[in-house]
Amino acid sequence: MSTLTTHSRMSQGPDIDRPAGALFAKVFAEGYLEASESVKEVIESMSRIVNDPAADEDERSAALDTLVDALFPPRRPEDLGVDLESLEEGNSSPARCVRAAMNRQEARFARVVRKLMKDRGMTQKELAEKIKVGQPAVSMILSRRCRPQQATVKKIAKALGVETTMLWA
Repeated sequence: MSTLTTHSRMSQGPDIDRPAGALFAKVFAEGYLEASESVKEVIESMSRIVNDPAADEDERSAALDTLVDALFPPRRPEDLGVDLESLEEGNSSPARCVRAAMNRQEARFARVVRKLMKDRGMTQKELAEKIKVGQPAVSMILSRRCRPQQATVKKIAKALGVETTMLWA
């Protein structure tokens, strides 16, 4: 291998998937560089957790969920509850990444709500009454057959006596 080839290859850094690199550059430019200082701090903190060998899988998963929220914030309040099926048509890598992140976010939400309900001895019916919806709606949210809207997440957090960010990081 010639010196020029070696230098050129070394200046490119480690072998990376070019489409993944392009996606990273886009996310970095749109998500991180345009973020407020407080959001940048969250991104940096969550990145450290994701890369921390001492962090367990739940911590990494929660940190990744938070990173996605920070890098892909809803453009409008009503976008928080976007239906996953609306993204199904997109087959691009960014769409797949967003779908996967949204799935992790929903799974974490359902897991945390179930645990808090169990810890408090609260039934689905009792939670439904507190947030003024029917029990089938709570069942659908917990079984991930529907994505909760922002207002519903806030009501559930209040009913369980926790901050919204504990449920929807």
